[in-house]
Amino acid sequence: MRNMVKKWWWTGLLLIVSVSVAGGSGQQRPSEPNRADVEGMMEAYVISKLQESLDLSDEQFGNLVVAQKKLQDSRRDYRRERTGVLRKMRQTLRFEQAAEAELQPLLTQLDSLRDDFAVDEKHRYQAIDDILDIRQRARYRVLEVELQRRLTEMMRQVRGRRNEGGPFEE
Repeated sequence: MRNMVKKWWWTGLLLIVSVSVAGGSGQQRPSEPNRADVEGMMEAYVISKLQESLDLSDEQFGNLVVAQKKLQDSRRDYRRERTGVLRKMRQTLRFEQAAEAELQPLLTQLDSLRDDFAVDEKHRYQAIDDILDIRQRARYRVLEVELQRRLTEMMRQVRGRRNEGGPFEE
């Protein structure tokens, strides 16, 4: 069963990547993948690596997928909301006479978002910890850092190709 689930994740990931790349094989330039496509590919990659690296039972895998998705959704929501507040703050600061009365609520909102996210993230990690044994928890924490580093490097490479004019030419 575990191999079937693993095969399913890899097949899905390969399908997503193939569809993204296949558009560039003809004469037309491929459209750049949107943020949701990239996030979906990254999430599928993370899930497949969790299954592969943590030696999960079928029950653990199903529960971890749900818990990991909730953690990723929480992070995405926080980034989106934080970006919105920072955008408003940037717009307000464009005016040299930006009043404290305009900036203070935005700073308070930003602090509140950060504090709320810290509490939510702690609960999300606890839900993951409840699924895993102690060795899996330790491997999860190490794997999470390694995956973040790999994904960051992949994004740098994609941006570099885009800047060089390769398949991601604008």
